[in-house]
Amino acid sequence: MSKSEEKKQKRIELIERYENREQKVRQLRQLLGIRIDDIDLAARALTCSDFAAKYYDATKQVIPTQDALATLGDAVIKLVVAETLYRENPAITCGELTLWKSKLEKDKALQGLGERLHLGDYLLYTNTDLKGTAKLATTIEAIAGAIYLDRGKRAVVSFWKHIHRIAESVLKPSNTVYDGSLNEEERSV
Repeated sequence: MSKSEEKKQKRIELIERYENREQKVRQLRQLLGIRIDDIDLAARALTCSDFAAKYYDATKQVIPTQDALATLGDAVIKLVVAETLYRENPAITCGELTLWKSKLEKDKALQGLGERLHLGDYLLYTNTDLKGTAKLATTIEAIAGAIYLDRGKRAVVSFWKHIHRIAESVLKPSNTVYDGSLNEEERSV
């Protein structure tokens, strides 16, 4: 196949993948047990920046990416995690809350969730987007942001609780009592 034909084939594949975004959104909604009425918003949560750049190169059409949603989602997850932990244990100390929150919201934990959920199967991405698994954490944050904009904080709480069952198998915090100090890894969060 010539370079021109390869380029044309890649362009067709990009367009087809983008046109099938609604199917990916429906599949993801079923997997996560969530409802996002705004399909474009949900698709945006699944669209990685490199995919959007390559799509633009192929079609000259700009498509929105997950990056801004992920920033919003990061803040929403922090709120939801802190609130959930507090509501489940009102006697929790500030230090314990900080420790648990840092374990549950950090990228490594979210990446583990993304892997367990096989989020890579639902993303609009190019090979460079998924080097490592950092985009999986970004995607969970973007999904949380999309849910928040579409359905509100209560829906994000439901989403978090639903995926928290998976988080419990990914994260096994120690059973030690928090003594007020953070180890090196926890201080860097």
